[in-house]
Amino acid sequence: MRMRRNQIVRRPAVLGLAAAAATSLVIAWLWVGGATAQSPVALTVTRAPGAATDVVDFEGQTYGAAKTAIQVRELAGSATIPVDLVGLPTLTSSNAILTSDDPSFSIALQGSTTVLG
Repeated sequence: MRMRRNQIVRRPAVLGLAAAAATSLVIAWLWVGGATAQSPVALTVTRAPGAATDVVDFEGQTYGAAKTAIQVRELAGSATIPVDLVGLPTLTSSNAILTSDDPSFSIALQGSTTVLG
């Protein structure tokens, strides 16, 4: 009985982790666009960027500064975005597209990824 109970308790935790990961993508890719799409960029969303040289930290940034920072990384072809969310697995996309919409102050990096896969 105890093992079965642990299994039942773990499922919500896994679903919660998947929901947290999806939420972090929305937070990190908080940008839904109306502007023209650019070239694909290799994107990593992670809790611990470590020694990554392509880190774009949006903490405390204005919309204009954040947009400029991500555009610079887009031109370079890769970006690592740190998101401090407990339980967040590292998410990667090799084909993320950057779009932005200045009137709504929104920026989006959209691309395919595997969550808990």
